[in-house]
Amino acid sequence: MKKLALYSLLLLFAGTAAFAQPKLAIVSVEPSHVLAKKFGLLPAPPVTPAPAVSAATGPGNLTGLWYFGPKLANNQRRTVSSIVIVKNPNGSYHADMTNLATHQQTRTDNVQCDGSHLRVSYPTQRGLATLEGNLNPATGNIDATSLISSNPRRHLPYEFSRQPGPAAPPPGQMASAPASEPPPLPPLDIILHSLDTQFVDRFQGGHVFTVVEDADVKQAVPLQGAEYNVKDSATQAAFKKAGIDYLLVTTLEDASDQTLDEAAGTIATSSTTYNAQRQGQIQRANGNIAYNGSVSGAINNRASVYDKHIQKEQKVRLVIRCRLFDANSGALLDSITHTFATNRAYVALAAGNNMESTSDLFDAAATQVADWTALRVGDDVFPIKVLDKDDKIVTLNRGSQSGLHIGQIFDVFVLGKEIKDPTTGEVLGRDDIKAGRVAINSVREKFSKASILDDTGITPGAILRPPEN
Repeated sequence: MKKLALYSLLLLFAGTAAFAQPKLAIVSVEPSHVLAKKFGLLPAPPVTPAPAVSAATGPGNLTGLWYFGPKLANNQRRTVSSIVIVKNPNGSYHADMTNLATHQQTRTDNVQCDGSHLRVSYPTQRGLATLEGNLNPATGNIDATSLISSNPRRHLPYEFSRQPGPAAPPPGQMASAPASEPPPLPPLDIILHSLDTQFVDRFQGGHVFTVVEDADVKQAVPLQGAEYNVKDSATQAAFKKAGIDYLLVTTLEDASDQTLDEAAGTIATSSTTYNAQRQGQIQRANGNIAYNGSVSGAINNRASVYDKHIQKEQKVRLVIRCRLFDANSGALLDSITHTFATNRAYVALAAGNNMESTSDLFDAAATQVADWTALRVGDDVFPIKVLDKDDKIVTLNRGSQSGLHIGQIFDVFVLGKEIKDPTTGEVLGRDDIKAGRVAINSVREKFSKASILDDTGITPGAILRPPEN
């Protein structure tokens, strides 16, 4: 898989001072309105308050039944779990949690209640999860944050409420999901968490940008509204003061998974047993030992047993929209929507658990997204360029560290005249003129060479882009 690495910028800036990495601000991936609706994150209709498990559930008392879920940037909430907080006779607390999608129950004794402050920690597949927050006396809800130990960088806003979501089961009722049903789509915050982690890791590992993560971005440039208005002069000035050159805004437009039954069959098993018996008598006479008897046995063959199985295929799909801005001018440098999919096949036997979760497939798709985005952004800021031309061969400023390999084909463009808005006089960009096509034939770590397939004006400084068809 391609991975963004250190570009061979020293070839472009030979003899100059050391290259200063530009600062790239990466804000957390947000779901689109359509996806939020799909996951039930839009405001729920009013419901009557849920009955309290404990009589002492008045203001300031945190025991009893709560429903909680993640909040989006617009303060919308989706109920994903219920939690019952119980005070033990010795003064300590424990909590019983129920995932309303999978009906899985978890008990934890790692609960702290101090006045109006609540802290609950519990184990998950991704590490220790901690929910912590304070009771809001105005709403009666608990405004909290969620932290996963495997990614301490991302703090997700959560909210506890005495009111259930529209799909919440009655208190104490546990519905068992049929074994034939596929595992539910991972919670949206888990998918977003995976994308955020992969994005930061890929860009930091590339050593091309100095990465400014979401929390640091919002501390340096406070967010006014759902997202940054990069056309606002005050916002541009704040980014400039913070030394941030570029802003990457990513939206998860859609996420889906599918499990298909491809073929059904049977697996044959058989067994063979051997039973032996010995009958006789040992006799001693004149110092000799003799054995009189017989040995008999039988072979038992067990008929073949057939265990039904199904060949299954799992597919996951993420649709991502990425926008790259010049943080100082507000100019949109790139905007593209791309679909990423990954799949696997496995055999499900009739005996035992015959379904596998797609969580790891979403992780694999998130890795694809991060790799592709890192390469795309790198090409936007530092495009592949022609350094030298010698007859039918050109030398390029990128090599194997940047993901180039022998056989790749690129179109070559030279910059034409500036394009201006006749009303405002603003320079909108430059026209690109196609000047030829090349194919990579030799790759080094930090540069490569390409054969010219078509040449209508290739010159040093020309830019390479993947062909559109």
